[in-house]
Amino acid sequence: MKSLKLIVSAVLSFIVIGLFTVPVHAEFNEYVLGSEDFTDKEVELMLILRKNIAERSNDIICVSDYGVDRDRFEYLYGKVYFNSPDFFYANAAYGNFANVQKKLYFRPSYGCTESERKSRQKEIDKVTEEVLSLMDDDMSDEEKLLVVHDWLVSNVKYYDEKSTFLYGRDIYETLVNKKAICVGFSITFEYFCDLLDIPCITVSNDTHIWNMVMLDKKWYYVDVTWDLDLDYQPHFGYHWLFLVSEETFNKNMDHGEYNVNYDSEEDSPYYDFLSTIFCTMTYIDGNWYYMLPKGLYEGHIHNMDTAYERVVSSTDEIWTSPEGEDYFISFGKVVKDGDTVIFTTKSAVKRYDPDKNEASTLYNLSSSKGSIYDIRVDKDKITVLYGKDAYKKPAALSFKTKTSVKTAASSKKEKDDDHIGLMVTKTDSSIKLSWNEIDNAEQYIVYRIDERTKKAAKLLTTADTSVTLKRTSKNDNAVFAVRFRTSSGVSGYYKAS
Repeated sequence: MKSLKLIVSAVLSFIVIGLFTVPVHAEFNEYVLGSEDFTDKEVELMLILRKNIAERSNDIICVSDYGVDRDRFEYLYGKVYFNSPDFFYANAAYGNFANVQKKLYFRPSYGCTESERKSRQKEIDKVTEEVLSLMDDDMSDEEKLLVVHDWLVSNVKYYDEKSTFLYGRDIYETLVNKKAICVGFSITFEYFCDLLDIPCITVSNDTHIWNMVMLDKKWYYVDVTWDLDLDYQPHFGYHWLFLVSEETFNKNMDHGEYNVNYDSEEDSPYYDFLSTIFCTMTYIDGNWYYMLPKGLYEGHIHNMDTAYERVVSSTDEIWTSPEGEDYFISFGKVVKDGDTVIFTTKSAVKRYDPDKNEASTLYNLSSSKGSIYDIRVDKDKITVLYGKDAYKKPAALSFKTKTSVKTAASSKKEKDDDHIGLMVTKTDSSIKLSWNEIDNAEQYIVYRIDERTKKAAKLLTTADTSVTLKRTSKNDNAVFAVRFRTSSGVSGYYKAS
C-alpha cells in the first residue's frame, strides 16, 4: 500500500502546496445534502472534499473507493465548490486526476499561495463591508436579499473577455474584479446568504447555475445572471427571476432540465411589484427609491398599495432609440449617497434629500451628447456614462460634488438640544443613552458622531426612549445624537448636552 501511495503521489505531483489551516467554516451546507438523492458514499465523499479543501490539504483521494466514476465525481465536486463560497482560492476546474492500477485518484489544486489568499481575503472583506453597509437592521430578509441582488446587477459585468473555464467563477473575481459568469454570480449570492444566515443553495443544469433560498420555510428561485441585461450591463437589469416560484422561474426564462428535491410553489409577496422595476433600487431610513418612466419614486415593498403613489421627483423625459422610438422603460440610475439619493434622468444627474423633500440638479448633459445611461459615485466624484445608443459602449465624463453624508452640524433642523433632552450615562462596561418621549414619534434613530469629520454613523433604530451600548474605543470618544421619525418626516440631529 505504501508503494502505491508513492506512485499516486508522483503522478499527481504537478502542483505541490504546503498544508495549512485556513480560517473558514468546515461545515458543509446541510441543504445541499438534502437537495438531491445522494448515496451515503457520495455524501461521505463530498464531506471529505469540503474538509480537505477548507484546510488546503494535498491529501490524495481514491475516487473509486466511493463507487463513482470521473463524470459523477466532477458533478459532486461541483456541488461542493459551487456551494462553498469561501473556496475562492481553490481551482474551479477540479484538480489533478490519475488512474493507477485501474483506480481513479484525485488531488485538489489551488489557484493562489497563502500570502495571496490572505491579500485577496482583505480585498473581499472590504467590498463585503461596502455591500452590508447598504442594509439596515429594520430590513426584512427579502429586502436584504434585494440589496445583494441589485448590488450585483449594478456593479458586476458579465465576463466574456477570457476563457470562462478559469475566470469569473468565485467571489474574488465577482466582488473585487467585478466580473463574473453565472458561477460567480450564484456563488457570491450564496456567500451573502451565508453571512445573513439565510438558507441558500446553488442549482444547475448542463450549462447554467442559479440559486434557491428559503424564507419563512418556503423555497424561492433567484437567478441574478439572467436578471442582468446582457446587452446593456451593468447597471440595467430586472427582477423577473428574484424570489419566484418554479413556475414563474421557467415561464420567464426556460432553465431546461435540472434536479432538485425542494418544491417552490409560490412567488414572493413582492414579486408583482418588483417585476415592474427595471432598474436597481436603493434604501434609506425605511423607504426604497427607484426609477420609473414618470420619475423617482419613494415607497416600501411591504406596502403595495402605496408603491406607485409617491413620485418625489417627476420627469417627462423619455429615453429614445437611435431611430427615435421611445423606450417603454426608464434607464435612470439610483444610488445611495449618505442620507440622500443620487439619480439620473435622461439629461441630468440629480440629488434627492428625503429630509428636505427636495431634489437639486448636480449636472446637465448637453442634448448633442445623447442621453445619460449610468453613473458611478465615488466619494466626491461622479462619473457619467452617456451616449446616443443604450446598447453601445458609452462615453464617460466626471465632475466633482460635495459629499452628502449628513452631519449634526449641517442639519438645518438642529435647533434645540434641550428639545429631546438626550443624556449619556457611562459605567465601567456600558454607555446608556436616554431622552424625552416625543409626541407622535414612531421611532428614534441613534447616531454616533465623529467630532473630527463631523460625520454621523447610524447605530440603530428603536421605539424606546433609551438604549444601552457597549463601551468601545469608538463609543468612548464619540458624541451621540438622536433623530425621531413622525408621520410627517424625520427630525434633525439632537446631540447630547
